[in-house]
Amino acid sequence: MDVDLLESSGLMGTTPKPLDRRVRRSRQKLCEALLDELKQGERLETLSVSTIAARAGVTRKTFYAHFQSLDDVVRQIAAHLFQRAISEVEDEVLTLPVADSRLGVSILSHLADDMETIALLATRCPSAVFLEPAGEAIAELVHRIVRINTLPPLEAHMHDYVAQIVGGAFRGAIIVWAERGFKETPEAAAKILMTLLGPGTDDLLHQRR
Repeated sequence: MDVDLLESSGLMGTTPKPLDRRVRRSRQKLCEALLDELKQGERLETLSVSTIAARAGVTRKTFYAHFQSLDDVVRQIAAHLFQRAISEVEDEVLTLPVADSRLGVSILSHLADDMETIALLATRCPSAVFLEPAGEAIAELVHRIVRINTLPPLEAHMHDYVAQIVGGAFRGAIIVWAERGFKETPEAAAKILMTLLGPGTDDLLHQRR
């Protein structure tokens, strides 16, 4: 897990605020301590703040200066992974139709760069905690798809439906992919995902042309 993971991440689509070096180092140690415990076979639900703080060599007070809970640590790690994957998706794969799997391949290929961490979070943490940031990332992606295809902006309720439905499909695919030990290539996993998801998304967006 690289040190840039722990830059302060505001809302999706905003520029992160740089962190003081000491703050970033403390957050890095805490995130690494949590991941180390997961690597040892622990599940998030069995861990305590005291355990993670001790492993990181900091106090509980220091932990709470940076994170609200262990769930918050997982969310911030996951947010970084999903934000980075989405930010690396090229504009050309966001042009309609999305059912041709280019978009799915791009996202899953970038996530595969962090395969070990994703596997730990997907299989040893409650899915809602790990995958909540995925919905935020997909919401940003929907904005980009609408902009790049010069479509009228989606109404707020329509955007929420699309983001949550598409995000839910990606969340489910990532969990299955991780639980299967990433046996399928990103291309194979994306083909399954986008065959199910793409046509409906394309139909809805084409209606707005």
